[in-house]
Amino acid sequence: MLDLRLAKGISYSFVEKVAVSLIGIFQLVVAVRFIPSADLGRLAIVQSLIGFVALFSGSNLGNSLLHHQESDVRVLGSLFRIQISIGIGLYLLTVLLSIPFSLFYNEPALSQIVPFMGLSFLLSSLSSMNSALWYKEMKFRELSLVTVFSAVVGFSATVFLLVNGYGLWAIVWGGLLRMGLASILLLYFGPLSISAIFLSAKNISVRHHLKFSGFQTADSLLIFFSTQLDIFVIGKMLGPETVGQYDIIKRLLQKPIRLLNPMVTRVFLPIMAKAYPLKFKLRELYVNQMGIILGLNLPFFVLSSFYAPEIIHLVLGETYCTPSLILSFRIFCAYFMVYAVQNPLGTLIVSSGKVKSSLLYNLKIALFLPVLLLIVSLKGSLVYIVFTMFIFQFFMIQVAFFWLVKPSIEIGWMAYMKVLLFPLTLAMLAFSISKLVNSIFDVSANDSLFLGLALGGGGYFLLHVAFGSSLYFLLKTYWKQSKFS
Repeated sequence: MLDLRLAKGISYSFVEKVAVSLIGIFQLVVAVRFIPSADLGRLAIVQSLIGFVALFSGSNLGNSLLHHQESDVRVLGSLFRIQISIGIGLYLLTVLLSIPFSLFYNEPALSQIVPFMGLSFLLSSLSSMNSALWYKEMKFRELSLVTVFSAVVGFSATVFLLVNGYGLWAIVWGGLLRMGLASILLLYFGPLSISAIFLSAKNISVRHHLKFSGFQTADSLLIFFSTQLDIFVIGKMLGPETVGQYDIIKRLLQKPIRLLNPMVTRVFLPIMAKAYPLKFKLRELYVNQMGIILGLNLPFFVLSSFYAPEIIHLVLGETYCTPSLILSFRIFCAYFMVYAVQNPLGTLIVSSGKVKSSLLYNLKIALFLPVLLLIVSLKGSLVYIVFTMFIFQFFMIQVAFFWLVKPSIEIGWMAYMKVLLFPLTLAMLAFSISKLVNSIFDVSANDSLFLGLALGGGGYFLLHVAFGSSLYFLLKTYWKQSKFS
């Protein structure tokens, strides 16, 4: 059953995610008023390089700690040394890459920015072990406090520097201050002190941790490339205008998954890791996690599909309200409904240790999807491409079930699909009623959308209450415990 740890953990994650997102939005709003667009473009180029190099940062060592439930302080000390060594190595790599990187883009300023941005690898290497240990011990409150406090201080410093004319460097120094402060706080208050790096490594083996981390890093690389390949193929075959339309609707519909899902998965992961290898317990937790994630995601996609013309007109403007884009938007809604089923797989992979199987699974996607998109793009239609991605994604969740899910938690296919069909049925019913009410009263487009949101959203919640879903139980548990605690 869901308990208070989950409810409180998700609430702390929610507050942290919202706070950091709002700080990011405010910083962007301020930055565009003080930094020329050319400098913002240079910053985006540097961040793309740092983001790619960060895939090799060794952060997956933290996931290995979760899976193996590591507590030996000498092993932790050895991993801490390895993490710091990786941080130093990646910093030196960014310094070496800074000059050829700036020559490639013909931007001399990049050779000055990249080495300073690369300091983030040194700073994060000092704190990542303590962050993983707090995560393992489910200290979500402490992690959220450190993250939000550091973000607020970094944002304040950035605004101060912007107002005083530091331009692009205000973003650089503010970001480094945020990461540095977080590292200091985690080192000071965390369970592992800096002295752990001097502990003897005699008769200590960390090979299993390095193997686990290596598979996850390779897996992350495959995911990184496979999520970018569609943009590359469509842009090459159909041109910048089509890929621009594709990217806009894709990023718009990705928002709820990127905002909501990490709040849930980061809380379930350490609990699931502790439950392993008890498959019945792992199955119960994973099903509850899927129920909550799908319960949060599916109403958004059903609403978006039912009210596609109204949403596109409101968010993107009249020029995007073409029959082809509206149909593509609706198919993309179906694609992300299926994707939402697969999205929480990461917690199961880490907790059960099936990183090698996950690597092979993502290798299949990276090999087959580009070829499939290349063939379909010859039709020259965005609708064909999006529909192909939906069919491919639906097929791959069947593969994921038999390849990854069933061996890990021993669940039947019908029981697995029931987790998807339950919230989908509730969402379809609630928003169908809202659409019917809108058609009866013949309201305007914008009023129709907001009325549909109010009626459909309210009806969806009431249906969850009536059927006693895991999402409703989570909210009820937190409300009762917080009320009397």
